[in-house]
Amino acid sequence: MDCIDSNLLKSNTQTMESINCPICLDDLGPSYATLSVCQHCFHDSCIKQWIQLSGKQTCPTCGHIYGLNKGPQPPHGQMIITYISTPLSGFSIEQYASNEGPTIEITYTIPSGIQGPLNSYPGQPYTGT
Repeated sequence: MDCIDSNLLKSNTQTMESINCPICLDDLGPSYATLSVCQHCFHDSCIKQWIQLSGKQTCPTCGHIYGLNKGPQPPHGQMIITYISTPLSGFSIEQYASNEGPTIEITYTIPSGIQGPLNSYPGQPYTGT
């Protein structure tokens, strides 16, 4: 299973009488896959295609996340979090640890590059920040 962690699925050979695959809505039949934590059942090919096309290792029925969920963020981007001791307008000053503050500033630095398979236009260039 190259598109999915092998610990995610277990194969079954029992017939699921009158139960349909939630993805394609056909009968599950004698061979199906069960997700390891939530126990939802799908045709093996349906769940593999779901994970490959969606780019998410999640159950399509309940949304349980299996593994690391990755989005279309660039591989060499950087996020810097800065805690500022001055509160934003309208917010009061409270007690914070020495490495925290009432205001959190997040700065993203993303270099220019080529869009990946989870982006809107795979293979096309994008301009960084």
